[in-house]
Amino acid sequence: MKNLKRKKSPKLSPGTRKEIKEMFNSGNHKPKEIADYIGCSIHQVNAVIYGKVKMKSAVRSDKGTKRHPEQSEGTQPNDRENISLIEMLQTSLHEAVKDLKTRTYAPDVKLTLIQKASALLKNLEALELQSHMKGMNAELMMRIMLRLQPELELDEIKKIYLEEYEKLKSNVEL
Repeated sequence: MKNLKRKKSPKLSPGTRKEIKEMFNSGNHKPKEIADYIGCSIHQVNAVIYGKVKMKSAVRSDKGTKRHPEQSEGTQPNDRENISLIEMLQTSLHEAVKDLKTRTYAPDVKLTLIQKASALLKNLEALELQSHMKGMNAELMMRIMLRLQPELELDEIKKIYLEEYEKLKSNVEL
C-alpha cells in the first residue's frame, strides 16, 4: 500500500532564500526549476520571489508595529480629548444615577454601585480641575494644595486657582 502522508518541505534558511531570489532575478530559471534544484516546494519558491517571507533572520519591519500606539504614561491628553472624556463621564454618571433611582437592587449591590458612582464623581471633578488649570503640573499643584490644607474641596481649589491666575495675568500685562 502506498504511503499517503504528504512530504513536508524543508524550512528555508536565509541563505537559501537569498540564493532563490538571485537565481530568479538572473532570468535563467523558472520557479519550478529552482524548486527542483533546491529541493523545496514551488509554493516556497513563489513566497520568496514575491516577498511573502523575510529575507533576513531579523524581524520584518512591517510586522509587529502598532497602528495606534498606546498613549504613554507621561503624556496628557489634549484639551479636546479631555473635554470629550469629561462629557462622557458626566453622561455615564447621570445615567448611572437615573438607573439607581428607577431600578430596585439588593442593598449590597446598591451600596457598591453608589461607591462606584462616587468614585466616578471624584475622577470627574479631578479631570474638570485639570482642564481648568490647563497646565502640565495641574495634578501636582492640586496635590500640594491638598497636602497643605486637606480640608479643601475641589471647588475651593478651582476658585483659588482662578483668583491666582487672574492676579498673575494682571501682573504680566503691566
